[in-house]
Amino acid sequence: DNLVVPCEATGTGTISYVWQHNGKNIQYDARIKLSGGNLTFTGIIPADAGKYTCLASNLYGTSISREATLQVLAAPVFTEKPYTQTTLFRGQTSTIRCTVTGGPRPVMTYTRNGGFVDTLLYNKYTVLLNGNLIIHNVDDNDAGTYMCTARNRYGSSNVSGIAIVVSATVFSKPLVKTSVRRPQNFSISCAVTKAVNYNVALYWQRNNVNITTSRATITTSGLTTTLTYVNTTLTDTGTFSCVAATFVPFVGYVPQSSSALLTVNDAPDPPFSFTYSQLISSAVVLSWLPGSPNNSPLLRFTILYRVNSVDAWRIAQDYIPVSTTFRRVTLSPFNTYRFKVVAVNAVGTSKDSAH
Repeated sequence: DNLVVPCEATGTGTISYVWQHNGKNIQYDARIKLSGGNLTFTGIIPADAGKYTCLASNLYGTSISREATLQVLAAPVFTEKPYTQTTLFRGQTSTIRCTVTGGPRPVMTYTRNGGFVDTLLYNKYTVLLNGNLIIHNVDDNDAGTYMCTARNRYGSSNVSGIAIVVSATVFSKPLVKTSVRRPQNFSISCAVTKAVNYNVALYWQRNNVNITTSRATITTSGLTTTLTYVNTTLTDTGTFSCVAATFVPFVGYVPQSSSALLTVNDAPDPPFSFTYSQLISSAVVLSWLPGSPNNSPLLRFTILYRVNSVDAWRIAQDYIPVSTTFRRVTLSPFNTYRFKVVAVNAVGTSKDSAH
């Protein structure tokens, strides 16, 4: 059908109109036009359904109409049909594509090899609003010829396709959590096996972005790939993923990944703002601020001292909790003291603070 949705506003001067569909400005074309303030449709389609708002503006501001809902009544139409052969991966989650439109929203039913598919079966199936059927934990019983049927008060339609079950590409050597001290180099590897004669492409990502840095080298031999980084920095820390993309007929490349956190760390930076206060003949209060832990949590602080600038450095207090940034230290009168503080983490000990 054709449709005219009216919108008229009063005000001073020239009034311009803008229509929005589901919160976005409408792009007018040969089918959808703006005539004055009215929105006109030539040939309503299911995609026109949704919420509409009219905005009227002049030099003094903008007024927004109440929201109107358009429901398009139509028999079901499949916009995406099952592939001639859908590949389901054993043990994985896969999709039978039966994307449908219609108004009211069609009721979906599914059969496999002529038998009804119980979509209410707990944890096995999920029916999406667009009509697609999600199959969880695929097993050999899920293979067969599927038919998707959509019905509403204006009609019904069905489509069908064949689904086969194959073993998924699996990681025979997955990634594991690891750490490296800067600026050391590191290499990580992963390997996959495949049970079907599908091509597999291997590549690497860091934080879900393909790795392109010039400090990285990727070598691949068969179904094994190795990533090498040189001159690592703290900012190289991230979740690294080895991605195996299996080419599935009629679908394209289907990615799977093995991921693990790789941490580049170092000994902590030295404490700073090291100073003293409350000096008396028998004690002094020392205080400081912690430096960066460099991707490895601080474990403790240690205060060292020497007397009269000739003795070796000795420990004044050790195993100071990291929540503490000051300490009272006992003194002996008539001596000259020098103090310093260091921080310790699992990687090592920081350089000295200022004395």
